[in-house]
Amino acid sequence: MIDGLLLHDLAHARPVRTPFIEIERQVAARHGVSVAELRGPCRARRVAWPRQELMWRARRETRLSLPQIGERLGGRDHTTVIHGVRAHQDRLDRARDLAVRAARDQARRAAVQGGRP
Repeated sequence: MIDGLLLHDLAHARPVRTPFIEIERQVAARHGVSVAELRGPCRARRVAWPRQELMWRARRETRLSLPQIGERLGGRDHTTVIHGVRAHQDRLDRARDLAVRAARDQARRAAVQGGRP
């Protein structure tokens, strides 16, 4: 019974809560942009994609509402935050799918090459 409870608890565990400002700093450092750029009006991909990652992480790792996240990112509307979260999730899904396909292709090539004398 204890094992079943532990598995249930792990499966339904809430993500770690990270302060928004810390997420902001991590994303800015990872992508080589400033926190001011993440909060600013720039729509260039080099800033917009990290900003969308920040929105995605803030949604997962904080208890902030969509309007609160938007407000902290230069007064953006909550629908902009929704778009940013979805766009980043789509990029993650595509990257995962590509990695799975690449691993599958590599395994096939290894199997074919391994069968030759």
